[in-house]
Amino acid sequence: MAGLGRGEVARRRQALLDELAREGGLGARELKARLSVPARTLERDLAALREAGLVIREGSRKTGLYRPAKME
Repeated sequence: MAGLGRGEVARRRQALLDELAREGGLGARELKARLSVPARTLERDLAALREAGLVIREGSRKTGLYRPAKME
């Protein structure tokens, strides 16, 4: 995260969560385009959000979607 503070990363990840909540689910390509972030950055953010239990991945590797996790 050279050059970025934790606040910037948190804002970017919140924007990702907001986009998923608004749409219900999106593929990685669509998320990358909507958020204007590099593919590797998106992969890191999605991995962190999945590990935190905030995002789930559904479907095949090629056509699958990321969705917000259901909070219970």
